[in-house]
Amino acid sequence: MPINEDRPTELYMPIGNITPDGFKFYAGKMLAALKDYDCRTTRRDTQYTPAGDYVQILPDDPGSCIYACHLKAICREAGKDQVINAEYGMEGLILSYDNTKFTLLWQEPGHAAFIALLQFGKSPMVDAPAPDPWLKRACSKDKARPQLLTVWGNMATDGMRVHYDTRLEPSDPPFPRDMSFIMDPARKNANMATIKVKPFIQAVKQAKVICNWRVKLQFNGRLDLIAKSEELGESIIPLQSGYDHAGEDCTLAINPAFLLDALSGFTDEVYFCMNEQRPDKCPVYITDGTREAVIMPLTLE
Repeated sequence: MPINEDRPTELYMPIGNITPDGFKFYAGKMLAALKDYDCRTTRRDTQYTPAGDYVQILPDDPGSCIYACHLKAICREAGKDQVINAEYGMEGLILSYDNTKFTLLWQEPGHAAFIALLQFGKSPMVDAPAPDPWLKRACSKDKARPQLLTVWGNMATDGMRVHYDTRLEPSDPPFPRDMSFIMDPARKNANMATIKVKPFIQAVKQAKVICNWRVKLQFNGRLDLIAKSEELGESIIPLQSGYDHAGEDCTLAINPAFLLDALSGFTDEVYFCMNEQRPDKCPVYITDGTREAVIMPLTLE
């Protein structure tokens, strides 16, 4: 079964019996909760080595991690209707049922490990609507940064860009990091161009074919998109119609994929706003008055 690449960082278990020393759960319920996670092992000769995700058992103790594959294997052996007792031990999590007992030793996951925090109760996301596709485009795919993997209500970020929709409700709990230090300065960018979305998207797509990771935007009497490759050299794609620029001439570089992701959320025209003093160093701000996108520029060559 393929692993869910967008698996949540919290594993919810509907458990009724919880004590300071442990909890009880149905093996079948745990198997269902683990279905989105990586519970694979690697085999060498007759030895099996855990290779997948971890589950953090105690919310305030990052050292209380066990292998998801070990937990899944025990639940499979027990049978889905079996009630399993879980106790917190000094060396690990002690699982028992009937006359069977296992100790899953506490682990120290590596920096890049995916860790799912065990939560008792029903997931609040079960009945929630699917996240907005435009917001989801700004989510990170780096499993080492779990906070950036999902949409948080009305915003999403991967650390290099932010998508924000003022029409949607913020998440509860809110995103763990205050994004106002990025959004507020970007909203004050005064070097502004008004650009029609459709021709802008077409020009960015042309530039992306030439260079898929960098395009220079040159703002003057017209908007020039400049892409460079070893095969074709430097190509200039001018945008003269559907464009008005009220600020000082400037040049910046940007990831064309990020730019296309942002523009996909707009239909008519956008305000493309840049910092007056350092347009090539400060985040650009794109909005139609409702949705907002902030993208960090790339270093100019």
